[in-house]
Amino acid sequence: MESPVKLLGTAAQVTTLILKTRPEFFERSAPQVLLAARTALERRLHELQAVEDSDEVRWQPTYHMCVTVTAFSDHLAGPYEAWLEEDKPTTSFLDAVVLPLLQYPHAWVRLGAARLLTSYLRRRLASTLAYAAPVKRLPRDVVERLCNGAAYLQRPGRLFAWASAFCKLLEAPTLSDEVASEVLIALPFLCEALETTDIPQDVTAAVAADTGVTEEEDADPTVEPEGEGEGVKSDDSAASKANEGDDDEELQRREAQEKHDEQMKARTPMGWLLTRLSYMARGSHCSNEVQVVVYKVFAALLHRHDAAFAKKYVVQLINPLFRSTSRLEELQIQREQELLQLQRTRYKGRASGASLASTTPSESALLAQEVLQLLEQKLGAAPFLEAYAFVQRKLAARRVARKLERRAEAVSDPCHAAQRRMQKNEQKRRSKQLRKRKHAVLKGSTSAAVRPTKVLRPGAE
Repeated sequence: MESPVKLLGTAAQVTTLILKTRPEFFERSAPQVLLAARTALERRLHELQAVEDSDEVRWQPTYHMCVTVTAFSDHLAGPYEAWLEEDKPTTSFLDAVVLPLLQYPHAWVRLGAARLLTSYLRRRLASTLAYAAPVKRLPRDVVERLCNGAAYLQRPGRLFAWASAFCKLLEAPTLSDEVASEVLIALPFLCEALETTDIPQDVTAAVAADTGVTEEEDADPTVEPEGEGEGVKSDDSAASKANEGDDDEELQRREAQEKHDEQMKARTPMGWLLTRLSYMARGSHCSNEVQVVVYKVFAALLHRHDAAFAKKYVVQLINPLFRSTSRLEELQIQREQELLQLQRTRYKGRASGASLASTTPSESALLAQEVLQLLEQKLGAAPFLEAYAFVQRKLAARRVARKLERRAEAVSDPCHAAQRRMQKNEQKRRSKQLRKRKHAVLKGSTSAAVRPTKVLRPGAE
């Protein structure tokens, strides 16, 4: 079993090398080679479903086969497009083989599948789904049957299936820079195609599957800027309480209306896609790399569309951006406090204990600030401030509700509340140790246990 697998990978690498140097050698035999590649990829998918542990399946041949098919798509686009047209709609190579490979356990295979799909999209225009330029080695009758390259993507549900597959790719355990660049090519193209074309797309199943996920992520404990001190009192406290009650009623009414509008928008392909990306970026476990990709997609959509588009999906766009910029403001406040502490310790003649490296803002937070500025330019000052204030009040109200729930939980289930406090204290302790270690490394005063040992010369014992 080991020898055929290695031979398959070697054959794929040799084929790729020939396609990059002398593609005319495979012009006549392209259908046979592509059919063999499809059979090999289908066999690898079946093996993945049969084994209990995904580590038992070798990923290298699968990746090399994806690279080979991508080389066919790049260097022999005419025979490749003609071969794809021969498949039936129910057994299309891209639907039955390549899209499932986006969920492959290994990251390199996911990268190969993403590059294969984006190579197909690069030859087309998002507005018409037709070829952007004439394809070499493609007969005229085949071009007419393909509707100038738009026949496949014009089938009902194809654009939405691709968009949802790339959204799931962002939820993979690891997201490399190469995969992120391919997603940034595919998602703006698919979004523009969904917005400009009137092809029927079935989003009912996706909306039903995401209902529970979005409700769970919407209850995410988001970091919210602290309000005024609880001990501050004023003479008009009664009037302020009455105003707060009116604001709460207005907020609840507006929140119910926005929730209904979001559900209605999520039933459209574009609305579902932006809602999915919004919930993904605002999640507590979302990585910095995924947030950067989502915010870049938002920026690309804002550049390509007018103010009406931004106004229609302002809640989906502004919600994760507001959360990221709130964290950025907190980091700035923390940095100012550490600078003040640093000045005090230097004035007293003691060694500084502040760690400025721990307050470095993330790339996603800085990018969110830029996208917010772009959104404000698109909407105008008044609509932007209205949406921004609504999201701010909405998150503040949820933060208060979570505090009340935890207080009630401390009474009803003290064991779970104590466990939560222990986890929080442990997290604080680890973050404090990490800050101290970073500062010690910057000062060059690390202990012998942390400092790397002296490297011996080669051959020394």
